[in-house]
Amino acid sequence: MSVVANRANDPNHRSVSGTNVIYWLYVTIKREIQLSYAFMESNFDAAFVPFPIFTAASLLYRGATYAEAVSSLSYTLLYGFFYYYCIDLANNAEGGTIEDKINKPNRPIVQSQTTVAAVKIRFYIASGTWLLLSYTLDVHMWSLLWIVVLISLYLFHFSRIGPAKDLCIVLGVISQLMACWKLGGSDMHYGWRWVKLIILWIFFTVPIQDFRDVPGDLAAGRKTTPILLGDIPTRIYTSLGLVSTEYTLISHRVFELGYTLPTALMTSIISLVTLCLIYRLNFLRSIEHDRVSYRWHIALYNLILLTACVSFIS
Repeated sequence: MSVVANRANDPNHRSVSGTNVIYWLYVTIKREIQLSYAFMESNFDAAFVPFPIFTAASLLYRGATYAEAVSSLSYTLLYGFFYYYCIDLANNAEGGTIEDKINKPNRPIVQSQTTVAAVKIRFYIASGTWLLLSYTLDVHMWSLLWIVVLISLYLFHFSRIGPAKDLCIVLGVISQLMACWKLGGSDMHYGWRWVKLIILWIFFTVPIQDFRDVPGDLAAGRKTTPILLGDIPTRIYTSLGLVSTEYTLISHRVFELGYTLPTALMTSIISLVTLCLIYRLNFLRSIEHDRVSYRWHIALYNLILLTACVSFIS
């Protein structure tokens, strides 16, 4: 009997081979989880948290049952994860060289933990899986819109031009919130009445995220809004945008169903956070402070979405 045949019939050899495969799978999966966390850790509050909040608003608006809410929120969390994963893969691939070495040196590509080509392969696989999921959930129109936005931002480099980048982010928020509302099962026309005022707020305030990235953007040749308009004018522009668009949103939507204690409390909290953010933008102007101000901006976005839930409860 040959050596190969002996090995094939040897139970100890088969056991060792099986153990090696299991160990390889363990190491591969563990590494992928660690890489995914590194890709996604900085964007959780902006890309994922809004999904359960605004889906809950849709569920509350139509008075969904407990069973309906559990089912919808479960699908929403899965759908939201792929939305979140896809944007961070695209973002890491786009900023994987000059910009991230300056602005985000802890990212996996900069740390040589993976390559731009490998990240793009992950993006294609994740996007395909996400589109299949969105088709089964009947929200594929919003997923396709988001894929178009990502292609525009990172393949056609719209992210390098301030107004184009801001508009793409607005479209991305539309795809995010309208999918949430659809997953909650409420009337889409009423959902759009909320979303159109939220995206107005987004458009005039989204340059807040660019203040922290100015050094890397300049090195990469990007022309974001703070670079195009100048630092001080953009801070004034976003501050005025915060006040004017929030007033419109609160007066036309939050208080649309009446003035109640819960809506008054949420409005007070939003107003206080807004005033603090405006102070930070105009008087705390270092890169480190701007990074924190961006987190305040995202927290404010989620508070606005939470206010929709509160207005429907009351």
